[in-house]
Amino acid sequence: MFSTPGNKIGENHVPYVFHVDDIASDYISEVHLGRKGVSLFNLHSFDVPVPEFFVISPKVFTDFVKRVFEEKKDELLRDENPEPREISNLFQRFDFDNQVKSELLREYTKLSGFSDAWVSVRSSVCYNLSKEVSFSDVFATELNVRGFNNVIRSIKNIYASLFTDEAVMYAVREGVELSDVSLAVVIQKMVHSEISGTCFTVDPVTLSTAQMSMEAVFGLGDVIANGEITPDTYYLHKKNLEVYEKHISPQEWMKVRSLNEKGGFEKIKISPSWSHRQKLEDRYVEEVAKICLLIEDKLGDSVDVEWVLSGGRVWILQYKAAHSKMSYMTHHVQYGGYAFVANSVGAVIKEMLGRKLEVESMAAKALMEAQKLVEKEAVASDLLSVKEEVKPEKPAVKVFAGGIGASFGENQGKVHLVMNALDSVTKDEILVMKEFDSSLADLVIKSGGVISEVGGITSEVAILCREFSIPAIVGVTQASEHLKSGDIVKIDGTSGSVYLINQARVEEIAVAQQIQSKKAEQEFVTALPESKMAQVVQTTPVLPKSATKVFVTPKKLEILPEYSMGDGVVMVDIDKVITDFGKHPADIAVSGKYKTYAPEVVTPLVTLAQSAGTNEVIVTLGMGKVSDFRDLPKGNEYESEESRASSRGVGRYLKSKKSLDVVLRLVRRMRNINHCRNISLALYAPQNGMQMKELKKDISSRGLRRGSSFNLYAVVENPAEVILADDILDAEIDGIILDTPTLAKHMFNLPLEGKNSIYDLSAGSILKIVDALNGSVKHRGKKFIVLCEDNKELLKHSVSIGAYGVAVSHDYLVDAKQLVVEQEAKIILSLS
Repeated sequence: MFSTPGNKIGENHVPYVFHVDDIASDYISEVHLGRKGVSLFNLHSFDVPVPEFFVISPKVFTDFVKRVFEEKKDELLRDENPEPREISNLFQRFDFDNQVKSELLREYTKLSGFSDAWVSVRSSVCYNLSKEVSFSDVFATELNVRGFNNVIRSIKNIYASLFTDEAVMYAVREGVELSDVSLAVVIQKMVHSEISGTCFTVDPVTLSTAQMSMEAVFGLGDVIANGEITPDTYYLHKKNLEVYEKHISPQEWMKVRSLNEKGGFEKIKISPSWSHRQKLEDRYVEEVAKICLLIEDKLGDSVDVEWVLSGGRVWILQYKAAHSKMSYMTHHVQYGGYAFVANSVGAVIKEMLGRKLEVESMAAKALMEAQKLVEKEAVASDLLSVKEEVKPEKPAVKVFAGGIGASFGENQGKVHLVMNALDSVTKDEILVMKEFDSSLADLVIKSGGVISEVGGITSEVAILCREFSIPAIVGVTQASEHLKSGDIVKIDGTSGSVYLINQARVEEIAVAQQIQSKKAEQEFVTALPESKMAQVVQTTPVLPKSATKVFVTPKKLEILPEYSMGDGVVMVDIDKVITDFGKHPADIAVSGKYKTYAPEVVTPLVTLAQSAGTNEVIVTLGMGKVSDFRDLPKGNEYESEESRASSRGVGRYLKSKKSLDVVLRLVRRMRNINHCRNISLALYAPQNGMQMKELKKDISSRGLRRGSSFNLYAVVENPAEVILADDILDAEIDGIILDTPTLAKHMFNLPLEGKNSIYDLSAGSILKIVDALNGSVKHRGKKFIVLCEDNKELLKHSVSIGAYGVAVSHDYLVDAKQLVVEQEAKIILSLS
């Protein structure tokens, strides 16, 4: 470590400090700048907006550390493992060489201008032996530093951060000799971070290179990596930069720079009217994405980028290679192989002082290397044998909550509420924590999965879980309050879903969540001044926001302004699209012409879904009558003779699995190939729970998995299905849509096809059914959507009972939205 980096112009002329204005191309390398330093010089050459900076050579680190350790080695090595605080204090007592201080003062003065600049002081790792070892978040970072003496103090703190137990244990896990690592330091001017975040140009969970993801918070962005706040997460298609999925996370406070002379930071509370907003506007999401893809294109590899938004301008702070997740096998062997490298701070210091391994140690090391290969084979054999013995587990019976899938994989186990770092945990347990800190790393590694209340996909716990192939979900609000140690849960780290297995706890949790939801609504309204409250209930050309989703039911498939689709579209009749195309789906399957047929038939549905933006479009299967399909060429061959011509419902698809296969492939095509990730599926008129379960199996087998962006609903349209609603819900679907107009026709003995039938959707018998269904659905934590047509009383009643959504015609949407907002305001005010 104490060797000086080589150079072409003589060792005595190597600069201690590098600035973009005067650096020679020979010095733009890791050996002179460290990885972060190289990344910043690259960004500057790419003409990317980067705050002004300079880099301190790792030679300063090696010279400084060598001088301190050689003068104080007897004092340091009195104990086998000196305290990190002792090393830090020792570093502060030593001074830099005059030449080093002179160059530092010159560059800091140039950066500052007329007054001392606020800067960040960050480590920049130099380790040429392996690019795969990232050292992400291992060494210190100091923000909001002002004044030359404070900058000097922070540089020494960065140096001291290499000699900590955390850094040593990271090196042990990675099989890295820490004495081979040196540190450059980046000094960078701070900008006022109104919004901060990260961007991966590859999906960090699935590793798909066709997608990218972005996180954002109000204020400073280090709260993301620290796992203090759950950020907004946006998922984009790289091809067209379309946002296909969003997770908007409430943020109660933000971290900001303190501008007093002492520096430091403050936590500022965010008002309820702002806390639930999307952090980064869509136009800036696109701008950040474009800059990040430019960086990726220049480097020829996927990157992890840190950015901030200040005064309407995007700044890039740094980038790192977006490493592929490492396998459990690799880390298991390395973690067990800690004897290969210095495994204490004292041992690292001895290595740096030039002590050589004895011959016996070298022989032992060679022997251990051989044993490492044997252990790897044994671990592989053990894992395979365990895999063979695993019995299929029963499916989860309760969707408890959703969060952000942060590490790929599924697991089921007992909940272990984390109390402290000394807890004992096994692979049969799922850790549930409020937030992560480095002291919990060992617990995480030993666990079978992680649920964290805060954090994003780039938080420390997410990165740790991906490296060790441990399923993880972050951003699961109040998980530690609603779950108890011993509860059985199943987690899906891909979709971000948490399933509660033991039924005894379902009702208790549902009640607690409902109380919390009402409390949040009340806090939101009472925080608004009267003038703002008036705006909530005032009709405006722009659709107001509402807690109750307001969907539209299109009379025909057509492109509408996005506002005319409200919060989404329901009852999109895929059967009608198919029969209008004029070919029976079963005949398409038999003839083998699916590839020709598919792109044309889905065109109107794709157009509708794309014009809906990110709002949910619920495509409904089973609305077509048997006669509609019999009228198609060869229709009589494929439709059951036993079925009545006027009958409809998804039951007919169970009699024609070829038709079902084609239709489900069309839905999958729209989501995966046409990138319509806002499309969900509803099954019209399932007769009972058994039929629903059978259809759900078919849907899953075709690659359509329920998750945060794909919901499965049942459409209930007659009294028999209302009676069997609990049975249908037991199939573990996401919700029920009540076709109230058709239900009314059944109840009042009106012709189902009669367009001029007169019925009252606000009749007492209808409202009682709405109440009963809502109770069953909410008891299970599912979604309940009521088709209201243009009936104001039914609309208001649905809002008053807390239905998830209502559906109206797009002509009535503006009035309906206003009515919903007014009704919600009355309810919330009545609680105060």
